[in-house]
Amino acid sequence: MKSLLLLIFLTLAWKAQAVSVSFHLSEPTKGLQFAGLDQTNEVSKAMLPFKAFFLQARPEELKVVIETGALKDLGERVLEAYLPRPCRCNEVLQNQLVAETFAKSDPGAFYKMEYLGDLRGIPLTRLLVFPVRLKVAEGQSFKVHLYPQLKLSVTRKGHSLRLLSAEQATELGALGGQKLLIVTPERHVASVQAFVEHKNKQGMVVTVKTFESIGGTREGLTEYLKATQSFTHVLLVGHENIIPTYYLPTEFEAETPTDLPYFTYGGADDTLADVFYGRVSSDDSGEIARILQKSMAFEQLPPAEYKKSLGLVGIASSEGQNPSDKQYLEGMMTPLEQALSVAAIRFHQDTPASTPENINKRLALGAYWLSYIGHGSGYSWPSVGSRPYEVADILNLTSAKVLPVIVDVACQNGRFRGEARLGESFMNAKQGDKASGARAYYGGTVDISWDPPAIMSQGISRFVAKTFQGGNQRTTTISEALWAGQLHLMETHSDLKAATQNRIWYHLQGDPTMPLAGMAQDMDL
Repeated sequence: MKSLLLLIFLTLAWKAQAVSVSFHLSEPTKGLQFAGLDQTNEVSKAMLPFKAFFLQARPEELKVVIETGALKDLGERVLEAYLPRPCRCNEVLQNQLVAETFAKSDPGAFYKMEYLGDLRGIPLTRLLVFPVRLKVAEGQSFKVHLYPQLKLSVTRKGHSLRLLSAEQATELGALGGQKLLIVTPERHVASVQAFVEHKNKQGMVVTVKTFESIGGTREGLTEYLKATQSFTHVLLVGHENIIPTYYLPTEFEAETPTDLPYFTYGGADDTLADVFYGRVSSDDSGEIARILQKSMAFEQLPPAEYKKSLGLVGIASSEGQNPSDKQYLEGMMTPLEQALSVAAIRFHQDTPASTPENINKRLALGAYWLSYIGHGSGYSWPSVGSRPYEVADILNLTSAKVLPVIVDVACQNGRFRGEARLGESFMNAKQGDKASGARAYYGGTVDISWDPPAIMSQGISRFVAKTFQGGNQRTTTISEALWAGQLHLMETHSDLKAATQNRIWYHLQGDPTMPLAGMAQDMDL
């Protein structure tokens, strides 16, 4: 290892009037890579080392004092650019470099602070620290100045201050005394009753409100949620034509369907949801009851059946570069393999085994988790080798004792408009009178970007793995894992706009209170 991890000094540990971040760096490895640091990813700019932290304050409340230390001249270096990526619906990477933008790669300062939003009354700011400065030379070359002993001291006048990593910030999403709100059309109240009774027996406080009773409009639901603010989880029953959603502009879509604005209570500049939420995208009473039954059945599955069906499935395209989708998939599967002591079955697009039939055969044996990364059409996974995996293949799925959580890094498949999109089809699937498909699905509603969703998916897997290793899987919910993935993206991806859009795109279909393991299951694997 040619570099030493930065050190974080916290006066009075967690609560302090000041926090300090100190670097102790030596020679970089390839390019400008340092162990323990990430690389920036602003399109058409050089990839530079940085480290991100989270601060419990607004930027205007903070004062930063810099001690640069001695400068180390690294001379002229050819730096790699972060090339433009397409959405995950295009077939070819758009990797044209914009020279004028590349020449402006110098970060301009040693740090940057960006306000993320209000998390249940706690302001959260992202601090990015850059230990290098650049001067343009020729072509893709820059004169590079490294500040190996860079130190930043941050104070919040009159208040204590916490500086957090993504892992520590995840704890801000852990909610005790769970209170679940279910919003459903009046005609589907009976369909959620068994689920309500199940959650009540677990000690959860559940409130059922009919959509009609709170005005039957998007505005009425928004006002109700912001007036109460007492729930930790919210489940919306119905697709977007029944319980309407919001539509926000994102990179590839002018009107992106998203439920996020329902749950941001901190004002116009708030992009952080204050509750965990999910949807059941159906208007059929039988489907709604069956989808919720999947969550209940998973929690109640006997240990022997659970262990026998504990499979991991990964599907990856043959595309991408630095990293490729195969490399991304390894970051999703390997932590889970190590934590669960189960070998994942991988279906790589460029191998003969990657067929819809083989995927279904594996899912028929039971699977705890499925990660897909590749293209999406809304109704298929095109990045399967022999032919696309389509909705028709879901209809042929055999029911299994353990149905997977699916994290889908692909375009369009997560739309919840009642159109039998891929995500809806996995959640609504059945064989005869038995549920099949997935017990939860997390996917994007429109065209999504290339790298950020993949980074998020890796963060989700890492959190799930660590939860199992710590023995907390029975008391940790799927929603906490998804939140951890989004925080991991915000910590390791410097483009804040891309990270924010990722939270707009992605939605959970299924029970937001579902634990990572059922209370009945002996998880000493």
